[in-house]
Amino acid sequence: MVVATLARRLSSEGRDIVNLSAGEPDFDTPEFISQAGIQGILDGGTRYTPVAGLPELRQAIARSLEREHDREVDPAGIVVACGAKNALFNAIFSLFGPGDEVLIASPYWTSYPELVRIARAEPIYVRGAEEYGFRVAPADLDAAVTERT
Repeated sequence: MVVATLARRLSSEGRDIVNLSAGEPDFDTPEFISQAGIQGILDGGTRYTPVAGLPELRQAIARSLEREHDREVDPAGIVVACGAKNALFNAIFSLFGPGDEVLIASPYWTSYPELVRIARAEPIYVRGAEEYGFRVAPADLDAAVTERT
């Protein structure tokens, strides 16, 4: 977040900055999406949704996945989250707990280790080799695995 703040400050000073820090797009929400959101509010779509997401959305996701992967997808197996961190939080709290080690590819987003710690598990950082663009390879993961992973 320090980098994001610095990038905004430099940009406000007239510097040409490409901000790759916070994961936000550098463009406004497209008009048709804004209008659909407004219409949803006007239509009363302001209440809690089912925990797994709106059934119509889950069905649409299933149809899209079916087209993309040429196989049947059951919408009951789809859960909609409000973002990557929300999905990771849910998965971490479902899968890990005290005494577990969780491998995290490094570099990583700043909140990933904290999500693991909140679940009372231990983050273990796995760094990919520089010559492979810091991508973590299966061998890197294998080398970091213990009986607690």
